[in-house]
Amino acid sequence: MNNDNLYKSDGQFILSFELLQLIEWLIEHQPEELKKLVHRSLSQGLNNNILKADEILETSTPEDMQNTVIDFFGLMEVLLLDAINERNHDTVHSQFIPTVNQIDQSSCDANTVSSSVEKATTSLEKNSKQNPQSVLFKELLKNWKPDKKAETH
Repeated sequence: MNNDNLYKSDGQFILSFELLQLIEWLIEHQPEELKKLVHRSLSQGLNNNILKADEILETSTPEDMQNTVIDFFGLMEVLLLDAINERNHDTVHSQFIPTVNQIDQSSCDANTVSSSVEKATTSLEKNSKQNPQSVLFKELLKNWKPDKKAETH
């Protein structure tokens, strides 16, 4: 998904494949939610704008209307990209849960574990072919500062 492709030099715009898939999916799977959104919009002021259509059309240019469409799809593109990135981040994070549960909390504090998980997540997002457990353990070893007073086994 590339936001640079949203605009063309001839005044037209194009939509990414991902955004088109979102629109198609919403139409097929979320028509009731879209209906609720439309009803909520009408009750929150859209109806007033529609009733004032003649006034709005007199002051709006075709470029303003085109920019509104471009702004809408641009926002949808950004929201979709954010959601995809967030989902990917959450998926990577969930891969660490079994490993984190195996860590002896008495020898490694929560801050060290948390920062190691964040660094391991970043590393996996750059190269997903790595073993998540191995990456996390390497980060833990880099960040771990053993307590000299702690018992050793």
